[in-house]
Parts: sequence; structure tokens; C-alpha cells
Amino acid sequence: MKKSVIAATLAAALLFAGNAAAQIKIGLHAPQSGPAAADGKSSTIGAEIARDWINEKGGVLGQKLELVTYDDQNKPDQAVPIANKLIGQDKVVAGISCSYSAPTRAAAAVFQQAHIPYVSAYGVHPDITKEGNWAFRGVQLGPPQGKGAAKFIADKFGKVKVAMVTMNNDFGQSIADGFKEEAPKLGLTIVEEYTFGLGERQFGPIVASVKADNPDVIYAIGYYFVGGPLVAQLRAGGLKQPIVGAQAFDSMKLMEIAKGAAEGVYVVGGMDRGRRTPADFQPFLAEFKKRAG
Repeated sequence: MKKSVIAATLAAALLFAGNAAAQIKIGLHAPQSGPAAADGKSSTIGAEIARDWINEKGGVLGQKLELVTYDDQNKPDQAVPIANKLIGQDKVVAGISCSYSAPTRAAAAVFQQAHIPYVSAYGVHPDITKEGNWAFRGVQLGPPQGKGAAKFIADKFGKVKVAMVTMNNDFGQSIADGFKEEAPKLGLTIVEEYTFGLGERQFGPIVASVKADNPDVIYAIGYYFVGGPLVAQLRAGGLKQPIVGAQAFDSMKLMEIAKGAAEGVYVVGGMDRGRRTPADFQPFLAEFKKRAG
């Protein structure tokens, strides 16, 4: 979890700690089952590390932090009742979404109505924080990520032809919007954009079309569990062009799925594992690796 997410949530806890009894309860929902479970579990581990470190230092205002977690299965229709349960039954003083954009947008409206601070760990859709003044984010918006990818491609490969392969959901479209806005300004030519659904795993028609387009670079936007099959099938189809993936490609699971086909795939995202600031970042990574395995 990014430090900004932790800081925002702690600020909320400090403001509302008077509502807590023996502990300060913070609610968290994330996909713990289904295709998105790896992302949900890893982000939950991050939150648990932050909780443990804070509690080891005495907690907040003399009270320990408690995480109340639920599995939203990456589904908006699960996120809404979970949000209501966290607020009405568990009496949390703040909420964290460790889920994707669609469930996060759905739950944000519930927390906004209750006037309880709510932080999105990695939902990139701009509308999440448009729910009102009680919704916050700890990750870059989708459009700036797309613009960053356009700059990376232009800087790395020059004024090239790009084929886009985009997941047709909040995540994919928001990043694609930024890429399509910025690419022409940098001399990139988008030869075509192909979209696919969350449940797709067979990309034969897209692979054939991209091969016929003969782009210089392929820019793929999707979660790791679709990115893995997509990368594997692009390479199996004979496409040797550089593949640039969006932030959600940054997962060990993608490499497990795509195996050798993942070699050489670029990922444009916000995580720099070599950074030395803040001072607790590298210790955090070490602890995360220890717990996540």
C-alpha cells in the first residue's frame, strides 16, 4: 500500500478516534477470491503491515488499530452491502478499498453518504473521488498513467506505430483515454485499438488483427489475469514487437501465467522498487516479501 494511503487513513482515524471504543476500527474490502484475488491479497498484506507497525509504536492516541476486512470478489454488488456492513455493524471510522475501480466507485457513494473517510488504494477511475469530499485516492489517476505510457514509448522507441489492446472497463478506458490524448502530441501513430472484456482469455482474433496491422509497439491495458494469456498468445502468434503493459501488469502472477513469454515485457506504473525514500520503504518491501512469499 502506498504511504499516501496509509497517511490519509491515519489522519481519518485521528479525527474520528473519539467514536471508537477500545480500538480504532478501519474497514477494508478487497477481492480475496476470484480472478482478482492476487491483487486483493497483496494489498491487504500491505495494510496489515502498516497496522502492525503502527500498533507496535503504540497505536493512535493510545489505541490500537483494527482492520475489519471483507471479500468483495471485485464485484460492485458485493462492495455496496460490505460498505453498509462496515459502517452500520462494524462502526468503522474510515474505509479502504483494495479493489478495482468499479467496486470502489460503488462503495465510495455509501461512505460519502455516511460522511466517513474512504481511501482508494489503487482504483484509477477519476469518478471515484468525484463522489464527494469524503473519498480519497492513493494512486495516480488512469489518464495520467496513459499519458506516462505514451511518453515512455516515444522516449524509448521514437515516433512509432502503436496498436492498443484495451480492457473494456473503468480501468482500461480511463488509462486508454490518457494515452490517446497524449500519443499524437508525441508523434505516435495509433494504428488501431482493440478492446476485450474482463472474462476473455482467448485472444486469437485480436492477435491475428494486430499481426496484420504490423505495429512497431503493442500497448496492452488489462489486469494480470488477462495480461498473462494475452502476452502468451501474442508471442505464440509470432508477434515479436515490444509489448508495453499498464500498471496492472506489474504482478508475479502475470509472469507465472505467461511464463517465458513475459520476458522483455515493459510495464509503465507508479512503483519504483529501487527507491530509497521514504526511509521505511525498503523495510516495507522486505517485510512484504516475507509475508507474501
